[in-house]
Amino acid sequence: MNIDWASTIVDYAGVYFDIEMDGESLRPWVEGNEQLGRRTLLAEHPNDGRVLDDPPAYDMIRSTDPVLTGDPSGTTVYVYAETYNRKDGLTDRELYDLALDPYQVESLARIPDEEIAAKMKAFSARMAQLKICAGETCRSLGR
Repeated sequence: MNIDWASTIVDYAGVYFDIEMDGESLRPWVEGNEQLGRRTLLAEHPNDGRVLDDPPAYDMIRSTDPVLTGDPSGTTVYVYAETYNRKDGLTDRELYDLALDPYQVESLARIPDEEIAAKMKAFSARMAQLKICAGETCRSLGR
């Protein structure tokens, strides 16, 4: 991920800064010493002030985290997205189980079900945390 490049370059250069970085060095993975990976990642497409709404502003997380998916094996993948208008007003919420809907065509959010509603609430809360976190806090939320 893009956030890992700076940490990787700093690691290879052998220098360290007094600032906390959100990313992790990819060096252990590149050198075959460690299996890296995140269970949850955040993608953001913020409003940029343009009039065009294509694509609209959105935030999205993709996760295999058992806390969010309910799958203790960590193999189920969900995608949760929130779409916004030009004034950052929430216009849509979507949830997809990629095993059931790999092309994200039919959002589970359309199904009136308490379990789905609870899952969406948990995903929304995690996304809100990821949007404001920094450093190790971010890294721990992604694992």
